[in-house]
Amino acid sequence: MLGNNVREIKATDYHDIYLLNQDFNPNLHLFSEEKVKKKIQIIIENTFTKDQKNFIKKFAD
Repeated sequence: MLGNNVREIKATDYHDIYLLNQDFNPNLHLFSEEKVKKKIQIIIENTFTKDQKNFIKKFAD
């Protein structure tokens, strides 16, 4: 069985995530790209440990 190719979510992914959500649910147009970006930041801040956050932030900048 082949393994999945997985990487950490980066704050810069917000635009791609927004577009994918538009493809799957066009009613999501109510959410601006800026709001999606803020939601990703909330997920990063509340999901990962301090070391993981620092690791992610290195790649997001």
